[in-house]
Amino acid sequence: MLYKFSYKCHGGGTENAGVEKSGAINGGKQFQPSQVIADFEEAPAAAACAVLGNDLVVTGCWFHFAQSLVKSMRKLGLVTPLLEDSRLKTLFRCLLSLPLLPVDEVRSGFEDV
Repeated sequence: MLYKFSYKCHGGGTENAGVEKSGAINGGKQFQPSQVIADFEEAPAAAACAVLGNDLVVTGCWFHFAQSLVKSMRKLGLVTPLLEDSRLKTLFRCLLSLPLLPVDEVRSGFEDV
């Protein structure tokens, strides 16, 4: 089952953010998921853990990872070089594929890139 969890953070930074829970009760039963999928920002993951407990497994979404990587490339002014340089294009594709590796191989995969 999928549930929408909404959070509201206030305060400065994720460490000091106050968190309020809404929509965490479903049909009179306590909503206590073991896993949450979040985008690639720290605040949603920190808020979910603050409300639902530190045992919560927070995973990222591949689409949002790719989107974040593309935004970083734009910010660094690498879009044109990416289109023109085959080595940079290969590097970008390798970075995009890192989330597909088993968790224990991501660090060595990143170091290889």
